Amino acid sequence: MMTDPPPIELFEGLANEAVCELLRGAQERQVKASTVLFREGITARAVHVLISGIVKLVKTTPNGACVILRYIKPGEAFGTQALLRDGIYSADAIAVTHCIELQWSACAFQELLLRHPRAALNAVRSLEARLHLMESILVDLSNEPVEQRIAHALVRLVGKFGERMGERIEVPFPVSCQDIADMTGTTLHTVSRTLGVWEAQGQIRRGRQRLTVTDVGSGTVESFPNV
Repeated sequence: MMTDPPPIELFEGLANEAVCELLRGAQERQVKASTVLFREGITARAVHVLISGIVKLVKTTPNGACVILRYIKPGEAFGTQALLRDGIYSADAIAVTHCIELQWSACAFQELLLRHPRAALNAVRSLEARLHLMESILVDLSNEPVEQRIAHALVRLVGKFGERMGERIEVPFPVSCQDIADMTGTTLHTVSRTLGVWEAQGQIRRGRQRLTVTDVGSGTVESFPNV
């Protein structure tokens, strides 16, 4: 077990002794990029926490289209459907990069929450934050023009994962035009055309399988041209 994991959202506010106990009960797993950690529709038998790397949650619609629900960063929990009796994973979890994760069996983690109520409260807060995110995305998909949906998606990525590179901010993992299309409910052609315009205007840069956004200071959707 690694000795210096990142801050884990579920363990916020817990005493060090409690955190060490929780970590001792976890199973560590290393996975390569593109590995499927679990599949949509199967019984949720484990709670997962990402320690390093990036994971994406992808849902498949009845007509076969893919929707990227969100990207997971180190310290975040996912697969928390395992906290519910007969819970079902609602999306595929796919490693975007090489990852290290921790797993707890559903039964073991439920027992841990009973012994540490603060962790249960953290789980509720985390689920509330994700619900708020999903509501925001739903509003975008229902009401916003496609360019604004794309801009919102980029702002979310930069806000959550962005690393400063001089006067620009880079998303430090591969994000393709198809990925952005899958996040925003539009087509590959529309995303490619929109990003091409923004790149020509100096707002973004694409290369080395990385997306870099100009440091616009305000970090808001209005920073993008024609939005």
